[in-house]
Amino acid sequence: MVTLKFMGHELHLYLSAAAQFEIDELTDAWNAGHVDGATLTDILTGIGPERGEFLAQVAGILSEAGAAAREYVGRERGDALGGDAIARLLPVITPKDWLQLREAVTRAMAEGYGTGGEQAAEEEIDLGLQEIERQERAAGKKRRPGRRCSGWLRSRA
Repeated sequence: MVTLKFMGHELHLYLSAAAQFEIDELTDAWNAGHVDGATLTDILTGIGPERGEFLAQVAGILSEAGAAAREYVGRERGDALGGDAIARLLPVITPKDWLQLREAVTRAMAEGYGTGGEQAAEEEIDLGLQEIERQERAAGKKRRPGRRCSGWLRSRA
């Protein structure tokens, strides 16, 4: 998951399978209206108003997928801007913001396919532990740090 500060919003871009399917449909729709038969990379790295709109839509899809993924693991959803909301910001963003958005989209896509390098340790999520904590919160139990570990250590002494 790639975190991006964009125009006062903190976006979490994530490539899920469902997001990839939406992006594939978007790319197919692009190619239906253009004769160049461009790949996703060609479209994202190109320059022009239509490509800006396309980048905004892809960023919106990844942003919504990121918010859903964060919610699934028990974190706050965070900001989720859809493609139309990002597209409305295009007239006022700086070239620096544009490049950061495009770079973040590219990194999120690469991470989704496992080619984005190693994630930082603080970004890794223990889904099993989060599920246990979610169940304990639902049952009204308060988790006391170290309780389980210290009991296990005492039983081994």
